Amino acid sequence: MRSAACCLVAIASAAACSAARTGQRDTTSSVAIEPTASINIVTPLRVVRDSAAFVGRTITVRGRCLEISAIRAQGPPPRARSDWQIDDGDVALFVVGPRPADCPVAEGSRANLMVTARVAEDTVPLRIGGVPQARRFLLLPAP
Repeated sequence: MRSAACCLVAIASAAACSAARTGQRDTTSSVAIEPTASINIVTPLRVVRDSAAFVGRTITVRGRCLEISAIRAQGPPPRARSDWQIDDGDVALFVVGPRPADCPVAEGSRANLMVTARVAEDTVPLRIGGVPQARRFLLLPAP
């Protein structure tokens, strides 16, 4: 019985490897075999909702860079007044580091951009006199 199960696993593995080499879907199972791994790109909303999974990790976030006058992220800028915001339409995160060249201070970006940064967390009152709460933001790598 055990050798029969081992044979089935070996056959399934061989079929999956063959499909992976050709970039085709493995029709013997419900798992799609892709020729290359995809990059995991997340939105600011997902960073806020799944914060425990992201804090301390370097991830790629997609969103629109906001103009300097926009106030969408929680609390004050984490490090400096020059911290900027990336927004997905639902929520914005502060980004600590240089503003991208295609994100004018007065206008923000017209299209989505991608930022690879480390997720950090601090504690701030989200409203005046409020109880301090955890807030996530992004730290760009030092140049």
